[in-house]
Amino acid sequence: MRFTLSTLGCKVNQCESAHISLGLSSLGWTEAEKGSRAEVHLVNTCAVTSRAAYQSRQLLRRGVKAGGRAVALGCYAQLEPDALMEIPGVVAVLGSVEKLDIAELLPGILKGEEVLLVSGLEGATTLRGLDVARFPNRTRGFLKVQDGCDAFCTYCLVPHARGGPRSLRLDEARAGFERLVAAGHPEVVLTGIHLGFWGRDLGPEFDLARLLKELLETPGHYRIRLSSLEPTEVTDGLLSIMARDERLCPHLHIPLQSGSKEVLMRMGRWYSPDLYRNTVLEAAARIPRLGLGADVMAGFPGEGEGEFEETLGLIEKLPLSYLHVFPYSPRPGTEALSIQARVPEGTIKSRAKALRALGDKKRALFAKAHKGAGATVLVETKTKEGLGKGFAQNYLPVLVEKAEPGDL
Repeated sequence: MRFTLSTLGCKVNQCESAHISLGLSSLGWTEAEKGSRAEVHLVNTCAVTSRAAYQSRQLLRRGVKAGGRAVALGCYAQLEPDALMEIPGVVAVLGSVEKLDIAELLPGILKGEEVLLVSGLEGATTLRGLDVARFPNRTRGFLKVQDGCDAFCTYCLVPHARGGPRSLRLDEARAGFERLVAAGHPEVVLTGIHLGFWGRDLGPEFDLARLLKELLETPGHYRIRLSSLEPTEVTDGLLSIMARDERLCPHLHIPLQSGSKEVLMRMGRWYSPDLYRNTVLEAAARIPRLGLGADVMAGFPGEGEGEFEETLGLIEKLPLSYLHVFPYSPRPGTEALSIQARVPEGTIKSRAKALRALGDKKRALFAKAHKGAGATVLVETKTKEGLGKGFAQNYLPVLVEKAEPGDL
């Protein structure tokens, strides 16, 4: 039997799709190329923006058009199961928890049973480890150690789609990490919906620095990279490990969202621009050649020209190496939708364009500052000219001669 699997959204979704794919393969299923005919077309959905929700629906319809049955999985399925079930050809909708059992449910689906399994997430208090020992066709391995969030930022649906914070037990995290290293992944990315919350719900309570200490006891030739961390979660303990152990990549992605105190308050963010500035400057001072990325949002409701200029001014002064820019996306069910002072669409686009231009400038300055410096590069792909293409420890993109994917 053949299946296709399309994945939208974050690295956590990628981890979960790897679990699903390997589980199906172990039962004799074959993964087909997307767009080709298969018995089942699986879409691991995302709902963080209206565009991601649209793309999820589009992929489901595309799967039906290619022949076979379509199944919606994950975050968007958790939030709007009935709407997805109404799409002609969609025969099953599985929520954020149930999607991990798709391999066991598929026989019933193939018999023509319509399956709608979306449970409430209030009872989700423990994190189920993923059965992923390797990531086929990927140089990096991803280890999901955390899920869920209870921050309830006013623009975000993630707590509703994922439930509250849950951490993978320390022994399970270490076992999963060791499997990925043993499988030959030269880099392992630690990921979670709210990675910096790892360990707070465990007994006894741990923190991310403790997890890193445990993982770095693993023998082997590897490096560890962290996914996104909130500014209040960049601790002294974490920076100390990063400063002394080169296996922990000197790279932090710290969401900013806005450089305006007033906008941050309307967003429900729990830090000030001053705290963000101090966090970034301390990290840069303590970690040589540190790569620093940030998320920033353009056009949040009520954002005036002066508040946008505050964002530009703060970013300009900080040693950031790249930006991920997101135009504000109104999402039903969020508090931000009730804020009346909406920013015109044209203004949002122009502000996003200005932020991307600033991000390009920051990226170029970061690359120029490291010209001639030595670096260890993980080669991920090859260019048409035959050069290896990959990333240095600090996430600087690099071209390498005479190198193959997987070389470190």
